[in-house]
Amino acid sequence: MSTQESLDDSPRFTMPETAFNRECGRMNIRSFKQALRQGIDSKTWLLMDQWIAKESSLTYKDRLPNEGAFPDEILTEIINRLADDKTVQLEGIHKLLLIIEQNWGILCDSQLKTLRDPLLDVFVRSNDEMSQFLVVEIFGNFYTDANALENLKRMETISNSNRRQLIPLGYYYIVCEADNYDLSNRAYLELVRMEDDLDESVRKEALYLKRKAENCLQRFC
Repeated sequence: MSTQESLDDSPRFTMPETAFNRECGRMNIRSFKQALRQGIDSKTWLLMDQWIAKESSLTYKDRLPNEGAFPDEILTEIINRLADDKTVQLEGIHKLLLIIEQNWGILCDSQLKTLRDPLLDVFVRSNDEMSQFLVVEIFGNFYTDANALENLKRMETISNSNRRQLIPLGYYYIVCEADNYDLSNRAYLELVRMEDDLDESVRKEALYLKRKAENCLQRFC
């Protein structure tokens, strides 16, 4: 089966349409779809790089008054492509995760909630290390909440050693970015626990980030 056939036959996720996005969305949806199609069909992501440079809000974690301006149609397309078994393995597909990071500040709460399970699925299914890294970064450095901590713990339990080696970074982000001591300390204790991981590379990463995280905990003193 070709990639085209796989994409056409795969179950389709549909975002609830919102009047706010229909009226206020300013991103060029058509050029996004063209760039995505080129990336999938020819494995060339130049158009997507150009689209990101031109269209991304670059808000990252800064929440803006026009929160919710990220078009549902683009988010739906991203989720559907990441859900496809062949597409999620493509080199360059991590650029879709970069779009999420760079436009975090204009994603509304319902969109952020919708993304959690697909992101978790990408971490488990994709063999692309950059995609795995970005998923960990998004949970730890962008969501940075109790649910993100639980997501990271779940990712840890279902991961091989290569994937598991990335998890301490997610805990580290939560230690340093959480807005309350309880959550920050819980993430720190996960780093302490991971020092006893069966894999040496995981233990080393956990130890290194635990030592760095100790300074972050001091902000609550």
